[in-house]
This record gives sequence, C-alpha cells and structure tokens, in this order.
Amino acid sequence: DSNDKNVPNDPYLKRQSEEWSGSATFTEDGEVRLFYTNREAFNADAGYYGKQTLTTAQVNVSQPDSKSLKIDGVSDYKSIYEGKDSKYYQTVDKFAKDGAPN
Repeated sequence: DSNDKNVPNDPYLKRQSEEWSGSATFTEDGEVRLFYTNREAFNADAGYYGKQTLTTAQVNVSQPDSKSLKIDGVSDYKSIYEGKDSKYYQTVDKFAKDGAPN
C-alpha cells in the first residue's frame, strides 16, 4: 500500500520535515526494521530548529528471484520516543544552546 507511511493520527509524524541518521535491523524471519530520527520543519517565529522524534518502520521485502529484492511496502510506521527533555536523547535545540557533548 503506497499510503502505509502516512500516519495522520501520529502527532509527531504528521509534521515531519526531514529524516536523519538511522540504523536497520534484519531478523532471521527476513524482517527489516528501520530506526531513525524525524524532524519537524524549522520554526523561525518560535525560535527553534524543529522537534526531533525517534521513529521506526518495518520495510516489507520479498525475493522474486535469487539476484534481487523487492520492496513490498512499509508498515508499522510510528514514532517511538519524543525525546523532548534531552536527558536520553539530545535535541538540536539543546545542542544549539549547550554545544556538543564532551
């Protein structure tokens, strides 16, 4: 389904502007799961760079022949951690205010 990634009820993903650095896992069952950061657009009036939210999605793949993989769609696309306090996840606003961690 081409609309799998559109999750209008997710309060964070509906305002997504960019996707940042991530990683992927691959299970023995053939499941590919992505973990990455979504960022809202820069808001100059509010004076912040854009809220960051850790996100996950399952990429559904199949192997039509021995030499290729086919992406069959994306499912279970959702935000998993808001990260607003910068205690466990440093937001870009916190970085801009305090600088890079030592």
